[in-house]
Amino acid sequence: MVYSAFATGTTGVMNGLETAFWAWLGISLTTTIIGGAMETRDAKVMYIAAGNRLITLLAMGAVLGLFMR
Repeated sequence: MVYSAFATGTTGVMNGLETAFWAWLGISLTTTIIGGAMETRDAKVMYIAAGNRLITLLAMGAVLGLFMR
């Protein structure tokens, strides 16, 4: 997140949330989908895991964005 703040020149909660979303989409969601495709469990479990990671990353991004002011 520090790198995106230096690159864009913006700080704050919105930048933290945006960075967290893109990290979730590029890293966390892809690994969750790959792992879920290989498991024999119901697809709902994969959706819950992906949502959990999204909410967790958004919370971390918001908290870090507060301290980047």
